[in-house]
Amino acid sequence: MDSIDTNISDIYFIPEYHSEDFCNGTEVLILIPSDIKDKEDLFQVYSEKLLLPGYFGKNWDALDECIGDLNWLNYKRIILMHTDWPLYSDKNVYKTGETNKDIYIGVLSHAIAKNKANPDTNLSKEVIVFFPLEYKKEINKIYRGKMHLLIPVYQDFYKKI
Repeated sequence: MDSIDTNISDIYFIPEYHSEDFCNGTEVLILIPSDIKDKEDLFQVYSEKLLLPGYFGKNWDALDECIGDLNWLNYKRIILMHTDWPLYSDKNVYKTGETNKDIYIGVLSHAIAKNKANPDTNLSKEVIVFFPLEYKKEINKIYRGKMHLLIPVYQDFYKKI
């Protein structure tokens, strides 16, 4: 991963979620389904729902690269709505001590920061990530950062959907 300044506080937590994908022309809501048990399933979901390029290698580095630069999407705002925490039950631990769920949160945080930092404002994207409120404490523990609750403007946004 690049040395982009990531801030886990850009991940939001909500008590409820919208139940289907949504698109209005300038923004798209992608529902990340529940019960994703392994990283291969997660890579497949992203490949299909974000129409990842054919060169997507279905590994963490490839996912980080692809969702860190979403220029092929014509949306200014990409909302990733999680119904649970993918890979939550995955117990695989790498030599670094990280688990797949830890790496996934890092990839999301990096994608938020990297898309926002695109120097070409015509290509910059706003990536917004939502998780159920029940995972806030554990995700916060991973990054020891402050998390935001869903702010009122997004509550109003979801009432319109």
